[in-house]
Amino acid sequence: MILFPNGKCPKCAGVVSFTDVLSIVTPFQCIYCACCGAMIFLKRKWRLTLIAFGLSVVVLFTGLTLVLYAGWSQFTAYMAAALFLILMEWVTTVHIIRHQGLVVRRES
Repeated sequence: MILFPNGKCPKCAGVVSFTDVLSIVTPFQCIYCACCGAMIFLKRKWRLTLIAFGLSVVVLFTGLTLVLYAGWSQFTAYMAAALFLILMEWVTTVHIIRHQGLVVRRES
């Protein structure tokens, strides 16, 4: 298993690096292929937006529960939430790359 797999451009099959896909901050942004210059977008952007929203709600209420009822300090709950969200970002990016979640919507 490759820890940071590279994707492929849907138009020219050029290499799209893991960090390029990771740099898509919102599902509505695009990246450019270094080989052909095509604008590459995420294929299922609304699904990823809903997953991100759901994860943020879960992390918020889990953090509040841990601080109020489990006696965790706010800093510990914050660090646990940050590490969890970093892990989920990595898992989502690997899933996008492995399942060909990139698409060319416009020609440049």
